[in-house]
Amino acid sequence: KSITVVSLCYSALISAAVNISMKITEATMLLLLVMGVVLIGIFAYMILTVIFFDKKEIYKIYSSAFITAYLSFFMSFIALARYGVGRYGVILVFLFAWITDSGAYFAGRLFGKRKLAPNLSPKKTVEGAIGGVIATMLGTVIYIIVMKTFYNVEFCSNVLLVVASIGGAVLSELGDLAAS
Repeated sequence: KSITVVSLCYSALISAAVNISMKITEATMLLLLVMGVVLIGIFAYMILTVIFFDKKEIYKIYSSAFITAYLSFFMSFIALARYGVGRYGVILVFLFAWITDSGAYFAGRLFGKRKLAPNLSPKKTVEGAIGGVIATMLGTVIYIIVMKTFYNVEFCSNVLLVVASIGGAVLSELGDLAAS
């Protein structure tokens, strides 16, 4: 039950931070990045609990933490669509998930040797997970270049977006594991 309270408070913080900010600035991106790291910690807690304890516990943890934190975090990006280049940030969030899944699949098929979490998802590999993160970083760089070249869209910090892509990739992979 304590994780539910933490998740609810955390979700409210994310939504408030996004709605208070009237435009996307480096401070807003940094705040979202820090909150993303905390969210990764929540997901890691969920996954480790399932791996080291009983798989039946996933329902309790999944329902209390994952749904609340995951949905509110990404719904905050929908709220960002109202400001400046926010709609391009929303597209980027979806690209994080799609590129991570595709990159992890192909890297896992080509290089996969070690199982990532055999109890949760027997076909996911460590090499696939790393490949998904690398693919997402490269995809983000390509997205930034295309948006700047063809649409004249400038992001507040390209380096911060690439770093955020790592968090997006990890969240995507943890989401896949949690759903497994």
